[in-house]
Amino acid sequence: MDLHVVDFTSAKQRELFDMKVLDCPACFIQQTTFWADIVSLIAGDEPKFCYMQNDQWFIGASMYLYKNEAGNILVSNVQAGSLGTIVYQGKVADRMAAYREFLGALREYAKSLGCVAMTLTTNPFEVDDDPIREGLQPQTGMDTFIMVIPVKRFFDHGGEAITEDKSRNFRRNLKKGLEAGFRFEVVRDEAIVQQWYDTLHVKRIRELEGEPLPWELFENAIRSKEFGDYWKFFAVYDGDELVSGDFCIHNVQGLMDNFMMSSSLDAMDRRLNYFLVHETLKWCRDNDIRLYNWQSSNPPSGGIFQFKQGWGSLLLPYKYMTRILDEDGFAQMRKDYNLEDLLARYKGHFLAPWHAVKTGDLGFQNKENINREAGIYQTGNGENG
Repeated sequence: MDLHVVDFTSAKQRELFDMKVLDCPACFIQQTTFWADIVSLIAGDEPKFCYMQNDQWFIGASMYLYKNEAGNILVSNVQAGSLGTIVYQGKVADRMAAYREFLGALREYAKSLGCVAMTLTTNPFEVDDDPIREGLQPQTGMDTFIMVIPVKRFFDHGGEAITEDKSRNFRRNLKKGLEAGFRFEVVRDEAIVQQWYDTLHVKRIRELEGEPLPWELFENAIRSKEFGDYWKFFAVYDGDELVSGDFCIHNVQGLMDNFMMSSSLDAMDRRLNYFLVHETLKWCRDNDIRLYNWQSSNPPSGGIFQFKQGWGSLLLPYKYMTRILDEDGFAQMRKDYNLEDLLARYKGHFLAPWHAVKTGDLGFQNKENINREAGIYQTGNGENG
């Protein structure tokens, strides 16, 4: 069976792929071709959306090619995106065979593109570890997680937040935030989003010694005709002052991703983030959102993790699975380039797990161990190799 690569100049091919993603309750809106239009040029990635289909099943993956003279890579999750998982439609009994055939062809396609490595993520909402492992045959990877709040579980039948099973400290902080006099608004004005970006997001990320997302990403999302129904911006005001914003992305199946939330540090002392999350969850409850996805936390046991856990979040595990397609080339890469150079060359991209890049050791490790070895807790650097 032939492997098809979506021609991005063909509206028909794009629509075919996108409809499979939109019809899948376990998929992310960021697996669509219109999300690729938003993000691919920012990080220098070339979308290579691949699929196979017959009378029994459809299987596809939103892959991205990143070219570098040290070695090309093909990955399923683009920079500043959500998880790039496999979309499968067909009988459960056919799943293993479909994955095996598709991923075998995808490996060969990646080799034809000169890729030294290829990475897929498993789906936290579906148990697809085994079919991906069999089809991809990865030698290395990383165990990690996302955190989600089932929205209905957070509210009682009267629509009030259920806090009886929360800690006393959580209840006290939420009460303080709700009584602080903040105002919550749902915003569609690009100028307000840019105000939040310039005055809050950039400042807060730099306070955390991180690198702000490029404004072009938000601008592209806001101005995209196809993406217009899938983004929401939640703003919080203290009087007339914008003190917080949460740029969220959702699909038609009721999965909301908390894409980027940034707030004023001064207002956070008044439990601003408790107010923002509470009001956002209320909006989700009233607008058929079933799951609020915090995404992951880095480090995976720090203060942000504890904040998310306090809301009753569920921890859903998933894996990065990496196939080293050219083992000799990967070894030569590590000889030709030092670690700092590789980190710079593949900044914002997943070449391979940290331990495989640094030492050449393969196998799987969990995110916390990888962060510890990489010095994440001390330096605030990213998790990827």
